[in-house]
Amino acid sequence: MEVKSKYYVRQYPAFIVSIADTIVPIFRKLFRKEDNGIIGLVSLHLLGDTVMTIPAIQALQGIYPHKKIVIFCFEESRIIYELKLKGFSYEVIQRNDYYFSNRIPSLRAIRKFIKINASTIIDLTGSINSSFLILFAKANKIYGLKNYSSFRLLEKIYHYLTEIRQKPHLVDMYLDVIRLISDSFVDAKILYSLEYPREKNNIVIHPFASRKVKEFPLNQFIEIAKHLGINQKVKFILPKNRADEEVLKLLKKDNIDFVVTSDVAELINELRITSLFIGNDSGPMHLAAMLGKPTFTIFGPVNPQYSKPTGDHNEFYFSTIDCVPKETHYCETLAGLYCPHINCMVKNNTEEVLNAIETFIKKVNDQVF
Repeated sequence: MEVKSKYYVRQYPAFIVSIADTIVPIFRKLFRKEDNGIIGLVSLHLLGDTVMTIPAIQALQGIYPHKKIVIFCFEESRIIYELKLKGFSYEVIQRNDYYFSNRIPSLRAIRKFIKINASTIIDLTGSINSSFLILFAKANKIYGLKNYSSFRLLEKIYHYLTEIRQKPHLVDMYLDVIRLISDSFVDAKILYSLEYPREKNNIVIHPFASRKVKEFPLNQFIEIAKHLGINQKVKFILPKNRADEEVLKLLKKDNIDFVVTSDVAELINELRITSLFIGNDSGPMHLAAMLGKPTFTIFGPVNPQYSKPTGDHNEFYFSTIDCVPKETHYCETLAGLYCPHINCMVKNNTEEVLNAIETFIKKVNDQVF
């Protein structure tokens, strides 16, 4: 089977690229405006990347402490940002404000963004969905993150672009955009103070991820929960869209406690009362770490050095099979997207993963209590 590497670039017909290269700079000249002290920051992310943009946004605020910064984002991102960021304004859109697989913004979304009236735009998304949004906005300076998969047509929208870095960590990828403005800030890291609830052994397992290829098998998570549950409280957190009848039946069969969350606010409330998080490389994992919870993460087609939470209270298990990415961010199948087997997630030894988890739990308990 032929696989596509992370360097896969979408090819456009030459005449389309030529037209874009001619028209887009004209748009930028027509829509240029003088500095009015308003910065529009575009962050259209899922949960995990929302968390990882926080240091970059904090750095931007440090550079421009007296300017108005408006964050243009999805509602769930606003909820997360407001937990850690102060002094920002928000313009929120819904995911259904986009069409064609989240690529093209609706007129309502474009009007909302134009209404911000920002003379400086900073795009922390690095995707075609943010580029189309910015295309019609008047601005004096536009900073962005280059995206290799779909960026060629719209890269001339930006006055300043940074390449996507090929070294860890993803937090630094977003900080690289801010370094286009100034590198005088102190590098930020996601080092959150440990917030441990009064109940010592209150473990949650979140068994899902944004893509199934990043998921440790549910039946193996259940075996781990049954073993850990002998001496401590263990509960599964299930997002509503994944809590189908088959999943619930498996949990009920083994008397596994669970809760179903409908939105990010409910997820946050559940994570606040836990003492330790176990799961895959996912948004809920990053959210738990942001809330100061010890996390144990199972990685496979993604190199943990790029996206693991920082700090002493976060540990991971990484498959040892030959095809996992050891130096690069993704494996050669584009983080499992084109992988025919996903052995890095489905062939792990349950007992080996359990031993690593128990070692981590003991380490955390010894350090905290």
